[in-house]
Amino acid sequence: MLSRRRSSCRSAADRETSSDFQLIGGTNRDLHSHVRQGQFREDLLARINLWTFRFPGLRERLEDIEPNIQFELDQFARATGMRVSFNKEARERFLAFAVSPHAFMGGELPRPERRAGPHGHAGAGRPHLRRSRG
Repeated sequence: MLSRRRSSCRSAADRETSSDFQLIGGTNRDLHSHVRQGQFREDLLARINLWTFRFPGLRERLEDIEPNIQFELDQFARATGMRVSFNKEARERFLAFAVSPHAFMGGELPRPERRAGPHGHAGAGRPHLRRSRG
């Protein structure tokens, strides 16, 4: 979080304008590690790193999976007007899979890959998922 009080004169303005703001930002990156590797400016980190909050990933909060499923189903219902639900067995099987080691791929999900369309232009075709060989 960065807290600032400033006054400045905008281009072609007659008078000075003051501002009082707090900038709140977030990242999933270890910025201290990026500073050590020369990938992030140390002076900038010192200015913005006034408060740090670590929010653990879902794989560290398995108890949140079930409420998140219901939240997503409710969001879908509000957006589309269609209610989708699991029967008891399907919900139990999904949750058993969701908390198993097989559910965590150890990285980002595969990104859609665009194939060339009929005229050879990339992105003109339908997106396809790349599968990584592990």
